[in-house]
Amino acid sequence: MNILAIGAHPDDVESMPGGTLAKYARAGHKVFTATATNGNIGSAALPMEEIAKIRKEEARKAAALIGAEYVCLDYDDEMFYVRLLP
Repeated sequence: MNILAIGAHPDDVESMPGGTLAKYARAGHKVFTATATNGNIGSAALPMEEIAKIRKEEARKAAALIGAEYVCLDYDDEMFYVRLLP
């Protein structure tokens, strides 16, 4: 089975369904984690590009730790909107 967990920001998937994803990966299923944004507004001390790089690498490592693959859509934090049509 292929399993995809999607979060808005790096660390959302790890902090919510991470244990369940690890269980499925351990059972031999193909697991993917994905985030819509890159986490570039996640620090008051680091430049946006640097913190985005750090947070995406953390998410990649967290996915690898449980045997999953990580994908980032790379939108800027707080700039990803869902527009509902009338």
